[in-house]
Amino acid sequence: MNIENCLFLGYANFEFSYVEENIKVIDSKFFNDADFSGISFVHPQKINHAIEFENTVFLGRLLMDNLKLGNLISFSQTYFKKGLSLNRIEASYLKFNNIFLNDKLILNPTKPRWVLDIKQAVIGKSKLIIEPLGIPESGMAKIKNLTSNNYSSSIKLEFHLTQNVIITDSNLSNFKNICFDGNIEDVRFINVNWGEVSKERFCPDITDYRKKRDIFRQIKLALDKQENYIDARKFYALEMWAYGRELCEELKSHLNLKSSLLVLLFIILASIPFFLLHAPWGIIASSLVMGALALTSYKLINRFNFVKDAVRIWENFTEMIIYWFYQATSNFGLNWKRPILWLIIITPIYFELVNRKEQIRNAFERFSDFVPLLGKLLWQVFDNLNYISAKFLQSLSLFNSSTMQSNSNGIAFITLLYYSFSAYLIYQFVMAIRRKVRR
Repeated sequence: MNIENCLFLGYANFEFSYVEENIKVIDSKFFNDADFSGISFVHPQKINHAIEFENTVFLGRLLMDNLKLGNLISFSQTYFKKGLSLNRIEASYLKFNNIFLNDKLILNPTKPRWVLDIKQAVIGKSKLIIEPLGIPESGMAKIKNLTSNNYSSSIKLEFHLTQNVIITDSNLSNFKNICFDGNIEDVRFINVNWGEVSKERFCPDITDYRKKRDIFRQIKLALDKQENYIDARKFYALEMWAYGRELCEELKSHLNLKSSLLVLLFIILASIPFFLLHAPWGIIASSLVMGALALTSYKLINRFNFVKDAVRIWENFTEMIIYWFYQATSNFGLNWKRPILWLIIITPIYFELVNRKEQIRNAFERFSDFVPLLGKLLWQVFDNLNYISAKFLQSLSLFNSSTMQSNSNGIAFITLLYYSFSAYLIYQFVMAIRRKVRR
């Protein structure tokens, strides 16, 4: 059936038609909806049946649902004002070349093995949505040449319980927004140009950060399976960003006056021995108080909601501190320059503090004379921290006994901080380099 140089002013209904040969629509214009749903061929045993549209304009909707044909659906130089719906179609090859869509393109192929070839697509107001309904273990879905010549286009790829999905020879750099959903970790990405991998481009419409983090994790895992570690690192950074936002949202959900006051009370009670007792008794007493408070809170966690919220606030807060520290020092192990920069900054500071320890001590004593109570409390804290630092360093043979005897000058605590931070930064530098050259 050939339709050439035709104008359809009203509703064009070809629904449930039986066709002898292939369908070709060329140089035609549809002013209203066109329905090609349910078309069947008189000789279904033939495997080369095709429906082809070329240089055609659809000002209404084009419906092509439940098509039962064996081979090709092709669109070339085609304009869709109100989008295109291809739901539950049994075509093995879907081809789009230089098309313009002003609304959604929804694809739901059901063939066990099918190929989608889509290039130079312009999606105007809405999205390209590809939703394979399920591919059996022996089947395969292949999406190739996926490109767009308009940066305002968006794309959504949604996979439901699929295996053997391949996205190949595609350029996603011109898509403004890209969204994935469903089971992605088994999708194979071959020769895909992702463009800028950023939180503004990937899944911006998803507000659930836990779901967003899982999508980035799945893409990272899919790329890791193919040993594409360079692109996988970029999605790992997005995964960690989403995790940070998730921690913030969870912290906000537990914040309330009772729980916040309880956390503050626990901190004060645990800190009192540090302020009042000399080393080592301040350390021992503070540890016992923290253990008692932790045991009490976990005993009451199921009886009072505000206690449960307080525990969650503390856990989220400590996790956020670690998260921010990890981000600031190495961008989650991805930036090898940051650890070196931090080492360059802290090393001269440490040696300057060591060389000026007497001046610092004198300045602290003058402050204690000016504010006696606060100075005494701060000195008690520093004395306890310095004592345990000296003991730890001596156990590692990094601090000799004579220096330990003069631990009141603060060298032990400062040295422990410097050694710990330096070792951490060196480790992050090695890990970042390892990720860069991983094979």
